Amino acid sequence: MPTYRAAWLRASLSLGLCVTVHVDLPAQPILDRYRMPVLPLEGDVWGSGDELATPGSILIVDSLLVVIDRKNDKQLSIFSKRTGHLLGSFGIKGSGPGEYRAPWTVSADPARKGRLWVFDRQLRRLTSVDVGRLPLAPGFPKAETHALNRSLTEVIALRSGLFLGANPAADSARITVLSAGGDVSAHLAPLPPRPADIPLGVWQQAQQVHIAVAPSRRQVVTASRHADRIEIFDDSGRPVGTAERFFAFEPRFERGAMSIASAGDRVVMAQGDDTRIGYVSLTLSNRFIYALFSGTVTGASMTATYGAYLHVFDYAGKSRGVYKFQGPVASIAVEPDDSRLYATRHDPEPAILVYRLPSVR
Repeated sequence: MPTYRAAWLRASLSLGLCVTVHVDLPAQPILDRYRMPVLPLEGDVWGSGDELATPGSILIVDSLLVVIDRKNDKQLSIFSKRTGHLLGSFGIKGSGPGEYRAPWTVSADPARKGRLWVFDRQLRRLTSVDVGRLPLAPGFPKAETHALNRSLTEVIALRSGLFLGANPAADSARITVLSAGGDVSAHLAPLPPRPADIPLGVWQQAQQVHIAVAPSRRQVVTASRHADRIEIFDDSGRPVGTAERFFAFEPRFERGAMSIASAGDRVVMAQGDDTRIGYVSLTLSNRFIYALFSGTVTGASMTATYGAYLHVFDYAGKSRGVYKFQGPVASIAVEPDDSRLYATRHDPEPAILVYRLPSVR
């Protein structure tokens, strides 16, 4: 980097100014031109209407679907996987036991049938709940909270007593292995090499990933939020491959895209209208990786943080198909045997969608 630019960067950061590279760049195109056939996906609508507000993360637990819906009075809802009927809901807004401010991910305990782990991003804690008894009784569920005291974007169960936390702040890795009490035992997925003019905190934000664990617990997969990169790890955290990339785009630090700004005493990443969104949700079956892809920029669409394309890969990273939803969806979950895929959407009305994927083999 030229000396004058490095000096200007340091001075600007010390003054708390926004830092960008002032060059004229063409608008980023929408990434929807694939070099393979894109198959349409048509699904059935379940769980729509007054039962849902803004459904997000969805989880399959045996015969149930668990949906996080942060704008509902009760922020987690349980639906029958067979009929789509609402069976019960829980999780009022608050900070006490069994209450949530920003439930972000929900995962099943691999060692205890019927137990869920809900990660609250704002409260920085895990809550364990038991959904073994249906219909839900008054006062359900009994909750046990575990403070993590760590800044993470997602937390999911790995194996008995261990969890994966995505994008830990102040670390040079994208995944942390930790206990329910927040004790760290390992760091996985090192950050890619950082440009000299990008502060560590900004680079961490630009390299954020979504995480998923295979039903067998033998693979861990990450999908990048600001790139079209999917990485595959074994159960020890050893990298074993990268999935095929259709567009090979990376985070951009130019005017109109990502920039460097100050927030109090921290240097953070700001997002402009030209900031590209990559993958927005990730789910795994016994055989395949299913990744929900946006590919749009934040200024191009109000739904840039949703995905209209489904990328399917095997665990060797080979593409097994690209599918297109009828409209953008927020989150996905797949059956371990690939028989059905479920999604949540917001428009034209909040709903759970169910799809059959006979061509994915």
